[in-house]
Amino acid sequence: MSTSAPFDAGIPVLTEVLQEVPAAPVPVATPAPAPCKPAVWRTGTAAAVPVSVLVPPPEIDLVIPAEPEEAVPAAPAIDLAAIEQALADRILQQLAPRVDALVAERLEGVLQTLAAELRTGLGESVAEVVTTAVQEELASLRAQKG
Repeated sequence: MSTSAPFDAGIPVLTEVLQEVPAAPVPVATPAPAPCKPAVWRTGTAAAVPVSVLVPPPEIDLVIPAEPEEAVPAAPAIDLAAIEQALADRILQQLAPRVDALVAERLEGVLQTLAAELRTGLGESVAEVVTTAVQEELASLRAQKG
């Protein structure tokens, strides 16, 4: 059995979302202070002690002066009717094979149904005509014999 070291809370893991730390303000470069006159301390020795002077940063005007507006060329006129027609033509070209296949499928179904009905009707009509003709022929033969 292996023992694993506990996670260090200071080390981020892949599933943690780190928040962005705001950047420290950029220090303004100031010229190095000039050494002051030596100060004499009670010890009687002189030492050069630099005095730091805080210089406020120069004010920068961030306002950009407005430039005179240049004449923007007008956009070319868009022919919406031509775009509409081209779009309609393209859609019809894409749909035409599908429509043709659908019409052919439905027409084939209707024609098969119609052909079956015609066969049935024609068969019944032929059967009636044959039955009537046979009965008439038999009647005429009986009339001749009788």
